[in-house]
Amino acid sequence: MKRVRLDSRAVEPGDLFVAVRGGQFDGMKFANEALARGATGVVADVDAQPPATGAWLVAERPRQVAALLAARAFGDPSHRLDVIGVTGTNGKTTTTFLLRSIFAAAGRRPAVLGTLGAFLPGREHPQERTTPEAPELQASLLAAAEAGADVVAMEVSSHA
Repeated sequence: MKRVRLDSRAVEPGDLFVAVRGGQFDGMKFANEALARGATGVVADVDAQPPATGAWLVAERPRQVAALLAARAFGDPSHRLDVIGVTGTNGKTTTTFLLRSIFAAAGRRPAVLGTLGAFLPGREHPQERTTPEAPELQASLLAAAEAGADVVAMEVSSHA
């Protein structure tokens, strides 16, 4: 398995496609497309119909399986970092940047992940969502660790 993907359009040969049900779409509708793009297999909900071809695994919580597999695929980057999640209705962005300043003043190497993007030591890049899906989150945590961060303040959407 190269990567874990929740979006069939992003699947490349060697990736594992995890079909999750969302508010508007059921990932199983895209399982055959993912397999045609070269997915090694599909992880699906227990009551899903198997794709026409290819390997598939059923799980009670496919999104949770995606999170565990993505963490493993990226080498469990959160184990190398102190990670702080900030949630709530208002003030998440302000709080994460206050934490960044406090940690920097204390001699730490902080990173921030959230609405405004990923702010890593020495660089920043945009993020599509406040709380990205597990594969993107693990990639950001790995990027933070590789950039020298030792602590991450992260906005966590109440909808995550």
